[in-house]
Amino acid sequence: MPRSCQNGAEETVRVVRRRYDCLRAIVTEPREKRALVEATETPRSTLDDIVRELESAELVTYDDGVWRPTTSGRVAAETHADHRETMGDVRAAAPVVDGLPHDTPLDRAFLEGVTVHEADRALPDAVVTSILESVAGARRVRGFAPAAFVGFADRFQSEALADDGELELVMGPDLLDLLTGHADDEETAEGTTVLAGEIPVEFGLWIADDTEAGVVVYAGQGIEGVLINDSPTAVTWAEELYERVVETATLAELVPA
Repeated sequence: MPRSCQNGAEETVRVVRRRYDCLRAIVTEPREKRALVEATETPRSTLDDIVRELESAELVTYDDGVWRPTTSGRVAAETHADHRETMGDVRAAAPVVDGLPHDTPLDRAFLEGVTVHEADRALPDAVVTSILESVAGARRVRGFAPAAFVGFADRFQSEALADDGELELVMGPDLLDLLTGHADDEETAEGTTVLAGEIPVEFGLWIADDTEAGVVVYAGQGIEGVLINDSPTAVTWAEELYERVVETATLAELVPA
């Protein structure tokens, strides 16, 4: 991008950020100045400066007594709104994910529109319930885990296998031993495919069918929180990460205790 275009883009970003409320009002509905004063609750003298600044940035135009957005103004407002929403999602997830290493490959594609379940030390089962509800009723569940806890592994497997479901899990040798040692019988293990492999991240991941994905962030001997997202973009990100882990995993046999 030529430097002149880059400078112009940076200035547009500043104007949109500074004058977003007024721009949003115009994008929502083209208005005469009086109506715009009322919609933005801005003094007329101040509003004159704002709309002129928006006009100078070619985000709005004055036509037949009415302020209207330009096409680029409408797109800029929509882009800024999306950015604000994404930043809100990131901030909501921060208490759960900020304990992870800074280079953790937790992508923006997953955090946009994410539902956050932060663990409550007084009600530790509440965050586990969000995981179980996500996999309940799914025909196929895939996932990997760098850690697990006795009791939770049983419940997760039970929900994933209900109604003849299929469960495919990648886990390290220690987790394989843990899950094997707590399987109740041959029927419990049926429908489960266990893969042994290296988990290159410090969070767990699951994909319910092809419609929802979740991330489990651990904390010591418990769970810090759970993130769940059913957007196609988030599911695609989860599937790509899962496939990278599966590539180096090998089939293991789950033998009930």
